[in-house]
Formats: sequence, C-alpha cells, structure tokens
Amino acid sequence: MPRDSDTDFYVDSTGYTAAMTWGHSDSGNATLGSDLRLYERGLTETQIRPACSGGFRTGTENTTALIPDSSSINPGIFAEVVIPANERLKIRSGARVDWVATSAGPGAILRRGGPRTLDVLGPDRDSSHTLWSAYITGDYE
Repeated sequence: MPRDSDTDFYVDSTGYTAAMTWGHSDSGNATLGSDLRLYERGLTETQIRPACSGGFRTGTENTTALIPDSSSINPGIFAEVVIPANERLKIRSGARVDWVATSAGPGAILRRGGPRTLDVLGPDRDSSHTLWSAYITGDYE
C-alpha cells in the first residue's frame, strides 16, 4: 500500500500605519501616529501509510500533526519631536508604546489506528506584553 501525505497551510497579515506631522523642518516639527499589525497562521500535515510498515496492525494508519492555528496582534502609538538647536544641530527625540498579544489553539498529534492524542503545547497558549522604547539623538551637519 503506498504512502501519501497532505499539507494544508495558511498565513494572513494585515495592518496599517497612520501619522501626522506638524511644523517645518527648519523651525522644528512634531509627529504623532499609530499602527497595527495582525498575523494569523496555521499548518496541518497528514501522513497516510500502511499500518504494518511500523507495527503489526493491518489496514492504513493516519498521523496528523496539527501545528496550532496562532495569531499575534500588535497595536502601537508613537511620537517624535525634532528641534533645531542652531543652524547645524538638530535634536530628535521620540517614544513608542506597544501592546502585543499572542494566542495559539491546541496543537496535537492525532493517530487514527493508534491509541494516542498528544497536546504538544500544554495549557499556556495566550500571552500579552506591554513594550516601550524612547530615544534622543543629535544630527550635526
């Protein structure tokens, strides 16, 4: 009996960035904005093989490796200020705050013709974090 396999995969990505700037490059300016990134993905692989190829059973045995559907969402806000100190030096300062949340559905190895279903991820599948950064630089001509 021949071996066979099937793979089903998807990935989706979407988002936006929007920003508004006030002022002029000669006299200083300020920028305020937000962005969002959303990612979703999943993968299922099924292997079909003769059951007697690795054991004593007859018929076929299907093994499905379900790498879990997962997602990540990341909204953020940012700001930047540019101030000319003199004709040759500009001071640039900014900050950013993000919230990141990730999630994964159950990941399992399923065997038809075999006794086991294993949850490969365990119970902790969701996580979220608040991230931030700030900077100050000088541009000298």
